[in-house]
Amino acid sequence: MADLRASAVHTSTSLELKCITGVKPDGKDQVNTIAFTNVKVDATVDTIAAVGLAVEKILKAEVISFGKRDFSILEVTPAV
Repeated sequence: MADLRASAVHTSTSLELKCITGVKPDGKDQVNTIAFTNVKVDATVDTIAAVGLAVEKILKAEVISFGKRDFSILEVTPAV
């Protein structure tokens, strides 16, 4: 493997809620994901969780999990 240096530039964050939105014909829960993009990249986990809980109160679906998704661009350069 070649020597290299890599760094990551955090470019976006989103909040994802997994919700039970119904029942499939086989009797299993129908689970969908609702994503809220354009979350500030410097938002704390506590703030994102608080928003998720507030959104859960107004949804007509049961939220079964909250997620925070970060996306970063990797910048790779050969080591000198």
